[in-house]
Amino acid sequence: MESKNLIHRDIPAIEEAVKGYAIAQKQLQIVVDYLKSVGVEATFDLLKDIINQGGKVVEALNKKSSREKQGLSISLQNVIDEDTQRIYGEIKRLGENASKATVNSLSHAIDLDLFYISEGNVSLLPDSKERIGDKYSVYIDSPEREDIYIKAQNVVTAISELKKSIDKADKKGLVGKLLPILPSTYSGARILSVDADGETEITGESFGFIK
Repeated sequence: MESKNLIHRDIPAIEEAVKGYAIAQKQLQIVVDYLKSVGVEATFDLLKDIINQGGKVVEALNKKSSREKQGLSISLQNVIDEDTQRIYGEIKRLGENASKATVNSLSHAIDLDLFYISEGNVSLLPDSKERIGDKYSVYIDSPEREDIYIKAQNVVTAISELKKSIDKADKKGLVGKLLPILPSTYSGARILSVDADGETEITGESFGFIK
């Protein structure tokens, strides 16, 4: 199959994810603006390191303070060291805020690789909305996945018809013995569906059997 056949798109999840990316973008921009204000070059690698609480920002600040302390008295060097610690504390605080923003209200993880920095501005990649949408969409993009999907749909249809037959059946019999019974719940066979990876899974829906 050369093209993808869309069979499901979770619009509410996509809309919530887009909002989450907008919030994350705002928090990332705050970090970048602060880095610029204290004379630290805001690269995206440094930004991701700050969010992940890495050590690159300490290295960058140490280089900055070393340049500033050249030729100064010990007392002035100590002032710069204190200021560097203050700056680090603020960067850490802003980084923690940005880190929290990488998860939105529906707990959808934000993909930082969809952002980039250009001329001091944090932006989303041009195809970011499409890529976000694909994350919450199910496609049939191979003959094998199409075969699984068709067979799963046939199972759903067959079980739906079986439910109707059970409802109409004589309640004196124990039709449930003819079905795959789950010992823990004493319910009937569960319906299969196809997940985002094209694998069959149990939806959790089950039908009762006649007692």
